[in-house]
Parts: sequence; structure tokens; C-alpha cells
Amino acid sequence: MATTLTTKVNLNLNTIHVSDAEGLAAIQGNIEQQLLLSWADGVGLDQADLVYSEKDQSISGNVDRDLAASLLDAYGATLTFVKLKALMVTCPIANTDTVVVGGKGATGLVAFFGANTETIAVRPGGGFVIAAPDLTGYAIAAGSTDIIQFGVGGGTQVFSWQVIGTSA
Repeated sequence: MATTLTTKVNLNLNTIHVSDAEGLAAIQGNIEQQLLLSWADGVGLDQADLVYSEKDQSISGNVDRDLAASLLDAYGATLTFVKLKALMVTCPIANTDTVVVGGKGATGLVAFFGANTETIAVRPGGGFVIAAPDLTGYAIAAGSTDIIQFGVGGGTQVFSWQVIGTSA
């Protein structure tokens, strides 16, 4: 069965900062920044051909996900990521502690972390997105840098995550 993948990421930051100091005219400052990413089907520049998603996962310890040949897509096909093009992790505000991403050590995903022992703590109600739409993306090597670990700061926490990447 042939499949195709089209992906869009749209992240907007808009702020309005108003100062109405007594006796002075109101001063307003605006900041607008937008990150728009779009991937066509494929394995090149601005392309991706693999997607994996888990929503509302409940964990109370460390959980490993192998990006090379252990995840299944929505159609039951085995996914083997060679390049990571985007990763998004979100947590509901109802969480009582952090969800920790990374830190696996040997075989851990290095990609954007810099080292396989580094982590990102996602606070309740928070999230993060990292993307690399270029040809290189973030390399994933089966058996050596292919495990992404999710853990918790304490208790049982919920998170969702999505990964976009390529098979070559």
C-alpha cells in the first residue's frame, strides 16, 4: 500500500504590551513572530515521509521509544526513522510535575540534545517543538542513537508526542 505524507507546523507568538503611566500618553509595543514549516512527501529538503504520534500517554517511570524499527504507523507499517525533522511534546495543565524528555544514555537520541544524557523538562501545561526542515535533519542511527526516553519528575504524568522524519 502506497502512502503519502504532507505536514504543516504553524507556531505563532503575538504580544501586545501597553504602558499607561499616569500623566503620560499610552505607549504600546507589539511583538509578532511566526514559525511556518511545511514538508512535502519525500526524504529531502522540506520533505518527510514518516510520522508517529502518541496522545495522552500516562507514565509513572521511564518509558523508551525506539525510533528505528519498533514503532508502527497508523496503518500498521513498521517505522524506521533515519532523520528527525520535527518533534513536539506537550503536557496538560492538570499534570502535577514535569515530563522529562531525553537522558537515556547509551543508545539515547543525541540529535538536538548535544549529549545522550541531557534532558528537557516539560512543565504542566507546557510543551516544546524542535524542527529541522533542511536536508540533514537530526540523524538517528539504529542501535546507537535511536532511543527517545520519556520520564517524570514524580508521580504519574500525562503527555502527548509527535515525531516527523524520513526513512532515508
